[in-house]
Amino acid sequence: MKAIYALAACMVFSAAAIASEPSPVTVGHLQAVPGQTPSISYITGTATNTKDQALGKL
Repeated sequence: MKAIYALAACMVFSAAAIASEPSPVTVGHLQAVPGQTPSISYITGTATNTKDQALGKL
């Protein structure tokens, strides 16, 4: 169960980081920058720039 909570927290931090980037676009309940695939980045931790900083806060 802890892994599920960690994944949820990871996605919250990542969504917040992406929302702070320029030109955010709402995709469902998440924020995403055009041209990127955020969900895969959240799970694998391969995101870059501000998203890496958000992942590092966990």
